[in-house]
Amino acid sequence: MNSWSPLARAILAAALGLAGLEAAAQAVYRCGSGQSTYLSDRPCGEGAPRGRLGVIGGAPQQAPTLSSSTYMPRAARASDFLPYLGAECQQMSEAIRTGPARGVRADTLADLHRDYQRRCSEDERQAREEWSRDQRLQRDARQSAQLAQKAAQDRSALERDQCYEMLRILHGKRQRAAGMNEGEKADLQRAEQTYKARCSAG
Repeated sequence: MNSWSPLARAILAAALGLAGLEAAAQAVYRCGSGQSTYLSDRPCGEGAPRGRLGVIGGAPQQAPTLSSSTYMPRAARASDFLPYLGAECQQMSEAIRTGPARGVRADTLADLHRDYQRRCSEDERQAREEWSRDQRLQRDARQSAQLAQKAAQDRSALERDQCYEMLRILHGKRQRAAGMNEGEKADLQRAEQTYKARCSAG
């Protein structure tokens, strides 16, 4: 009765096959006869040029090498509401998120996920609500800041236009200053002071 296991028989067969291939390999010689050259599996005749070319058969092949690094998936991006979770639920959430990248088995991750749902579902709901509320507040604050900036820009543009108009009027009055009476000169002086107070920098 044959006591060899299937694995042992497979290994033995592979070894015997390799030995057969090595035995079948033959040396090849390049021989010359007159002006012709031929190949032979036997040494060339006496006086003929000889030269061993090598062995018949395929060139020895190197065994395929496996990469030293094994591909690991990248960890998913952390949830936006993670900082709003309690400490324990944060740790469990991060363990689930980084599990595939750390090589944690799928069944282990499934158990951890079920445990997370059981312990942290309410905490996560509240965390999502708090995160959404803060997002709305931040969005409203940004919109308010943008509106305030636009209002300031519009106000600055209006003041600039008003100052330009005042300067245009002043320029015309200055040209007529020589022929003004006392009342008109007083008006010009007040206009100069108003322009200086409103439009002169510093």
